[in-house]
Amino acid sequence: MPQILWREIRSRGTRPDWNIAIKEVEATLEHDIKPALLNYFQQIVASWDVDDAPQFKADVHVDKQGISVYVYPTGTEHQVSVWKWVSITGTAPHVITVRNAPYLKYRLDYMPRTTLSGGYKGPGAAVGPWRQSLQVNHPGFAPRNFEAWVRRWYEKKFRRLVENAFKRGIYRATHM
Repeated sequence: MPQILWREIRSRGTRPDWNIAIKEVEATLEHDIKPALLNYFQQIVASWDVDDAPQFKADVHVDKQGISVYVYPTGTEHQVSVWKWVSITGTAPHVITVRNAPYLKYRLDYMPRTTLSGGYKGPGAAVGPWRQSLQVNHPGFAPRNFEAWVRRWYEKKFRRLVENAFKRGIYRATHM
């Protein structure tokens, strides 16, 4: 009757230091991905009024639950609020009344260049004759969802950069 011998299979070399692979991914997120994402968001607000345009910061997280880069607006409370109105919540129809002027001066037709389906294409423009009154019924607007558009634009590049960082990190961890 044949006999089966069991033997433990083990590495003869040193064990890989997987922290090297994690650090490689973190470095890629910090030096390649984070600046690119911040640049996308800065381009969106580049033509906004200085009083309304927020700045952006990003936090990088690598842990057991996953890899993420969180980009968020900073600046004055007004700048962050304007970003949230335009990108996240939109506004409901509302009345705008005179505060510190004798009357409101406006144009009826506004042509936004930020769209619900195509992201950002530059600043919008008010057209038509000038009007003036003591109050205006603003129709409100739907949110532009800039975050979703940036994610869609950058998703393939993000995956490729992170995958290559993992490959480099694994190579470095196993060949040191």
